[in-house]
Amino acid sequence: MMIKNVSLKQIGLIALFQLLAGTSVLSLAHNNVSTLVIGNSTDPDSLNPYNSQTIVGHQLHKNLFEGLIVKDRSGQYVPAQAADWTLSEDGKTYTFKLRPDLQWSNGDALTAKDFEFAARYAIDPDNTFIRAQIFETLHVANATDIIHRQQPVEKLGIEAEDNHTLKVTLSKPVPYALDIIEYLLMPLHPDSVNQYPKRWAQPGHLVSNGAYQLDSWVINEQVTVIKNRFYRNQKATKIEKAIFLPLQPEVEYKRYQTGEIHITASVPSKLYEKLKKTIPDQLSTHPTHAIYYYSLNIKNEKINNQPLRRALSLAIDRQLITEKITRQGETPAFTFISNHFNDYEPPALPKSTLSKPDKIEEARRLYQEAGYGPEKPLEVEILYNTMDKHRQIALAISDMWKKTLGVKTRLNNMEFNSMLAQMQQGQFEVARVGWSVVSPEPCLVLEVFKSDYAFNEGRYQNPEYDDLLEQACTGIPSPVFSQKRKVLFQQLETILDKEVPAIPIYFNTQHRLVKPEVKGFPKKGELDEYYIRELSLESNPSR
Repeated sequence: MMIKNVSLKQIGLIALFQLLAGTSVLSLAHNNVSTLVIGNSTDPDSLNPYNSQTIVGHQLHKNLFEGLIVKDRSGQYVPAQAADWTLSEDGKTYTFKLRPDLQWSNGDALTAKDFEFAARYAIDPDNTFIRAQIFETLHVANATDIIHRQQPVEKLGIEAEDNHTLKVTLSKPVPYALDIIEYLLMPLHPDSVNQYPKRWAQPGHLVSNGAYQLDSWVINEQVTVIKNRFYRNQKATKIEKAIFLPLQPEVEYKRYQTGEIHITASVPSKLYEKLKKTIPDQLSTHPTHAIYYYSLNIKNEKINNQPLRRALSLAIDRQLITEKITRQGETPAFTFISNHFNDYEPPALPKSTLSKPDKIEEARRLYQEAGYGPEKPLEVEILYNTMDKHRQIALAISDMWKKTLGVKTRLNNMEFNSMLAQMQQGQFEVARVGWSVVSPEPCLVLEVFKSDYAFNEGRYQNPEYDDLLEQACTGIPSPVFSQKRKVLFQQLETILDKEVPAIPIYFNTQHRLVKPEVKGFPKKGELDEYYIRELSLESNPSR
């Protein structure tokens, strides 16, 4: 967002506005049954759905925009902007029929051409959007050539056959294609993008098609969305306004206690056991498809040392981290895929049979093989975004590395979006990453280590890995293909365990605090995917 120079008088007015805004949030949370206040950890990295890589951004995008299909609470795909769709026998062509009379938040008609426009705009190499490469992951026809400027964007295999028909053509069948199509293909309003090429995703210019439209965004303060009167199902939408607050867990919890917030983004680890006893009805626990890991920068001269990376991984006591630090039901991770994912059985890794003393002995042997020891200790930096949990984990791991190997570790914390920028530029040695995917599909996680993948911050490259990944992630679903995928995923995990481009630490669970007056929120044990349009507020809930 552009920050302009302001006068002292304007600064005074802004301060007064922020004071009033803070008061209004408090009163709304207490008294207004049409305004929902949500904790959202930090500011979104972008409101452009094609240039965001964070869960925080996703929370806003899915309410501002709506794609062709969505998942219901049972995990089944149901119509959204599309009324129905078909798939060709060869598994390579999806044809979506849009609902009639769709509209943008400004009342303009929405057509299949707006999806076509958005896809071409998103993949245009001149725009350098972070999600452009996902069209290649989906194997959209000609996507690779377009990204490498060998064909024009008009050749992309996403085209509007008429105002109500969108055809998506793939070069290969992808068994999880709908998982990608659901979150990737969002329409954009062509007139707004063309008129405000640098500002169309900012307040006053953002035209959207979801249940809500952007009202305001005050950086480090709040993002406010209001009901979209032109949304296809707006009569069923109960919440008139939603306010997203970028707060650290401890501050967020205090504001929840005072009634300023309806739904938190998380729960402070140190309070989890207490809250389970005192307000169990407000503590909402959900499974996730997410992993917490440390990315290792392979292009860094020190880190480009396979025995060293293996030693660092073996020296981490994951059980201690989940039992003593995070303490919210997380599962220690020795692979990158959780057991509940589709077509997946974990491989029998060599280290899985080692006792704790044997792991320490092997870690020390590898550390010495890597060229380090008491006379020449490794000095390394851990980068993480500012949050107490991340700090505690980094302190614990640095202590484990010191006691087991003699490593000297520096900790470097910074604001979340600043950390992302630093990682994208390759300016880190070890960095904490949380990777969450929309469905239990192994390819959506394992593609992070593909050689040319945009989110491969550690710059890991392995042609064998890339080839196996391609085999596992393309094909027509069948029992035979499912068994083949299980074997391929085991091979891929074995490569990652041997080469250690990153260190898996634990599989996440999601915990939130939800006020009793919030109705329609996912039940405990269900996935934590919800839309504001599904919720309502009760004026006098039973407590």
